Amino acid sequence: MRIDEWRGRRAAAAIGLQVTGSLGLLGRAKILGLTPAVSPWVQKLKACGIHYHPELLRNFLLAMGE
Repeated sequence: MRIDEWRGRRAAAAIGLQVTGSLGLLGRAKILGLTPAVSPWVQKLKACGIHYHPELLRNFLLAMGE
């Protein structure tokens, strides 16, 4: 079973849940020192078929110092 990410985010927000995407989780992991870099993880996610808007990804990697 697959869930449409946009629909899932809207449903979660509608019941008051805080929504964090995969990039947010990776950023948090780096900030907490759980991973030294996020770029390898982003590449693995992309290889699995996860798509990110190029500008979003560029801004994220810049914010992470990569």
